Amino acid sequence: MVRRRVSSSSPRRASRKTIWRGLRKILHRGVDVPVRISGWLLFDPQHTNHLKKYRSTLWEIHPITKIEVWDTDTEKWVNLDDAKTTN
Repeated sequence: MVRRRVSSSSPRRASRKTIWRGLRKILHRGVDVPVRISGWLLFDPQHTNHLKKYRSTLWEIHPITKIEVWDTDTEKWVNLDDAKTTN
């Protein structure tokens, strides 16, 4: 089952394009890689018109404070800044 969450990055994270490129590389490898998103849980009632179209809940993670990926070699969560982004 595929689950999706809505999240927004903080300006500090948004300016670090290499991190997002690394995340895209990891997620588009064609294998399932667990990703852990940390941040504040926010209830955003301004997007009620998006319910059942783009989102299934009004809860989102905003701002994102940390992104981690599961490293199968070490069997630990690794900060995306330190994660291997190639094969």
